[in-house]
Amino acid sequence: RWYNSEVGPQGEVSRKTSMTCSTCGFLVPITGQLSTQFGVCASEYSPFDGRAVSLQSSCGAHSESDVRGHSAAAPEPIWEESYDYVAT
Repeated sequence: RWYNSEVGPQGEVSRKTSMTCSTCGFLVPITGQLSTQFGVCASEYSPFDGRAVSLQSSCGAHSESDVRGHSAAAPEPIWEESYDYVAT
């Protein structure tokens, strides 16, 4: 049923892109018997983020793609300048 769903290799999004999830840096591998066919998407740019995906699927937000339109800026670093450190 996953292969026939929107996250499968024949889903609408997968048919429009050429790179597969199996070569994406955002793919989180799973263990067990399903590991040869599925993983979990961890790309915040993907519509499949946080979902199980077929290794043969694709979403267009591949780690080697040029994703545009994401406006979130990196947060400013937090510097802790006051320490009450006592050596024991």
